[in-house]
Amino acid sequence: MISIHASSHIGNLRSKNEDALTVEPTPAGREESHGQLLLVADGIGGHAAGDIASNLAIKYTRDYYYKSDLNPNEDPGMNLRRAFRFASDSIVHDASKNIHHFGMGTTCSGVVIRGDQFWYCHVGDSRIYRYRGGQLSRLTRDHTLVNIMLESGEINKQEAAKLQCKHILTYAMGKEEKFELDFNDHPFPFLEGDRILISSDGLHSVVRNDVIASILQVQDDQEAVDALVAEALAEGGPDNISIIIATRHNQ
Repeated sequence: MISIHASSHIGNLRSKNEDALTVEPTPAGREESHGQLLLVADGIGGHAAGDIASNLAIKYTRDYYYKSDLNPNEDPGMNLRRAFRFASDSIVHDASKNIHHFGMGTTCSGVVIRGDQFWYCHVGDSRIYRYRGGQLSRLTRDHTLVNIMLESGEINKQEAAKLQCKHILTYAMGKEEKFELDFNDHPFPFLEGDRILISSDGLHSVVRNDVIASILQVQDDQEAVDALVAEALAEGGPDNISIIIATRHNQ
């Protein structure tokens, strides 16, 4: 049995919520072939129509993914990647028709759970984690300028935390004709007791991984979501906070 809980909060400082998410049930007749799609998108702060971009990312990705032909023996990961690229192209097209939407973009992080396996796809600096046996593992990498500098050894983590440009994205939906996607080539097992956490950076930019792990360890699903939102708000809540938690329970 898989339980799914989610929340999206405006935070303490923002005037509107530019995050979007979906945990809607799979359309009837698509459960065995397509599994369950979960998505979090975060409109790029300071850019035109970030809230519109994030909602379009959810809509276009979900529509493409579930409308595509797929049988239970096919890998849904490829279909998920196609859905991401379709959504990005569609956002670019929509922006070209409205001067007020020019330049809009968004992060997007998605997971497909089918049976006891899952696939993910990701662009931007929202994140996907897996929690297993007391250990929290980040599956995605941040597509940011600061992360490039970290990976190259140009700066260390302490220096990165002080930089004002740490939220500048290198890739995002709607911002590039060609962009980099993080994804798993082969399905990951989704074992009993495992949890998948998808979050916008309003959570992980202010709440440490060890705190996130401690909350996931002792809380039930909805309590964990609420506790993570509360922790981000207690740390200032400078950004919108969106969280999805999916847990595989004992039968």
